[in-house]
Amino acid sequence: MKRYNESAQIEVDILLDIAKKGGVDFNIVHLVECFWHEDKEGKHMCLVFETLGQSLYDFIKANKYKGMLNNPYFYVETRSCKKLVNLNIIL
Repeated sequence: MKRYNESAQIEVDILLDIAKKGGVDFNIVHLVECFWHEDKEGKHMCLVFETLGQSLYDFIKANKYKGMLNNPYFYVETRSCKKLVNLNIIL
């Protein structure tokens, strides 16, 4: 559980950095809020994003569980990565 919580915190830090550097101007997903939830299984970080369309699971299911290389969404992801490079978020 600790590893997942650490990963979630890293993801939040990255998303906040993207927002500070103008990620909204590049149409990069917006983190609305994050919070901790605790239950009998432990402590979990919850990330809340703007609604952009169908979930990744629904997309994969509708695509009959095929890969994404021959899909337009793959090219959106590629463009998003290039935008992150432009914002100096990734190298």
